[in-house]
Amino acid sequence: MNNILIGNVIEILERIAELLYQENLKEAYVTLGATLPQLDEIALGMDADNRVSMRDNLYKALEAMENQDSILLADIIQYELIEMLQDIRAE
Repeated sequence: MNNILIGNVIEILERIAELLYQENLKEAYVTLGATLPQLDEIALGMDADNRVSMRDNLYKALEAMENQDSILLADIIQYELIEMLQDIRAE
C-alpha cells in the first residue's frame, strides 16, 4: 500500500472536513471531487473487507451530500474515512 498517497489523501480529507465545518461548501466539494480518483487508487490496493468498508462510507457520504447535510458529511470524512485510512496506513 502506498503510504505516501494515503498520507496525502488524509491531509486533503482533513482540509475538506474543516471546510465543511466552516460551511465553505463550494471549495469543499470541488476539493472532494478532485480527491476521488486518489481514493479510488487507494481502494484498489485494499483487501476486500477494507474495500467494502470504504464503499459503505462513501455511500454514507453521498447520502449526506444528497441531503445537503454538510456537518454529517464532515463527520463521515473525519471519523470514518480518515480513521480507516490511518488504520490501513499503520498496517
